[in-house]
Amino acid sequence: MSSKREASRHSRGPAPVGKLIAPLSREVFRKRGFTQAHILTHWPEIVGPDLSLYSAPDALKFPRPPAGEESPRRITGAVLHVVVEGAAALEIKHLEPQIIERINGFYGYPAVKSLRLVQGVLPPPRMRKARPPLDLTPETESRVEEATSDVEDTGLRRSLARLGREVMGRRRT
Repeated sequence: MSSKREASRHSRGPAPVGKLIAPLSREVFRKRGFTQAHILTHWPEIVGPDLSLYSAPDALKFPRPPAGEESPRRITGAVLHVVVEGAAALEIKHLEPQIIERINGFYGYPAVKSLRLVQGVLPPPRMRKARPPLDLTPETESRVEEATSDVEDTGLRRSLARLGREVMGRRRT
């Protein structure tokens, strides 16, 4: 029976890296107070793309339950520690109520009560490599234009043409 299970597992191919990393990273996140990685993975959506370049969540500290009481399933009143570079601290402090509201929206209950800003240095943002330009022949370009010429909506026609160029074109290397 175990050989059948092994055979089916291997026939699916290699496991996705995300599935392998999740169990390993879960313990690291938990030590920093993050029971879920939502705040970490969605930080640019919470504070916006500009502020996310100058800030990052560092730790989430939940209050301890009073002595002798059992910890409730959903603990409220946490303090989110945020590492902030330079003058972005002032803007984040100003936007604190909106940021807390968005974080609590991710959790689905009022988990975070306040932010604690810590001045620090963040690693430089990862820059995406520029993709090499497409090498389109005039014939390919005309085929794309012909295929999208019947579409009346200008925005849709442009999007479909761009998709067609990506599919039919070749990247210069």
